[in-house]
Amino acid sequence: MPANVPGLYWRPMSGFGASAKPENVVLENTAAPGVVIALTARQLANGDYLLVPSTPLAAGGGYRLTDLSMCAQTQDRGPQVVFQVGPEAPLPSSLGALSAAAVGVTEMNLATTSGSCFSQATVAQSSIELVPASAAAPWLDALHFETLVDGKPWHFFTSIGVQPAPGTTPVGRARDRVFEVCASADPHVGEGLAAGTHVVTMQATLPGTTQVMMSESVEVKLSCAEAQPEGEMGGCSAGGPDAAGGAVLALLGLIRRRARGSAGSSSVPAR
Repeated sequence: MPANVPGLYWRPMSGFGASAKPENVVLENTAAPGVVIALTARQLANGDYLLVPSTPLAAGGGYRLTDLSMCAQTQDRGPQVVFQVGPEAPLPSSLGALSAAAVGVTEMNLATTSGSCFSQATVAQSSIELVPASAAAPWLDALHFETLVDGKPWHFFTSIGVQPAPGTTPVGRARDRVFEVCASADPHVGEGLAAGTHVVTMQATLPGTTQVMMSESVEVKLSCAEAQPEGEMGGCSAGGPDAAGGAVLALLGLIRRRARGSAGSSSVPAR
């Protein structure tokens, strides 16, 4: 990531109780292990933190970030990650183009409010992916992405209590999936998007700045009646890599999923 990233994005980990404090996050240069780089914690509006190093990150350098918090239930320690820093880069004015795969009918797991964590549904879906502009490419691992469908935020979850890392979706960073629910034995998985043509766009923000970057839009026509069956299961299961409870690196920082107070409808655009 660029050396001029504003800070390290950190989300306190659920189950770590009072030990999940920003002062328990330690940053070191891998060339000088044991020499701790001080971090200034700035709490964000959503309760997460931006941790700002006291000395600038050096282009070409490697860094180790360690969360020394301890889980109250299991006594497990927080995770550790190592990352590389690239040269400084200007923030892009736009993200690039979106690609949309042909719509196909497949099975996927969706979070449900029926009492179980997830239920299977048949969906007509299209996979969306950002084709980044050259200026956006250095920032891809630092930006927080959000998908807009017809101008409204779009989110879905593969299981209750399982949320992707901030700025990502259940299928990864700068990627998403839009779908119409064709059938499910569980009526509580939600309806997804309505059949018909939808305009999909991605926007991104860089924590620590106010700039909002937009992608070009792409149109997707969802139709359970017209879509062809896919050869493989396209839905993310609750046990997939994005559902794991481990840490991920975002904005040169450590972020862990934190259980949110709301775990309701899984597959409708936020209103």
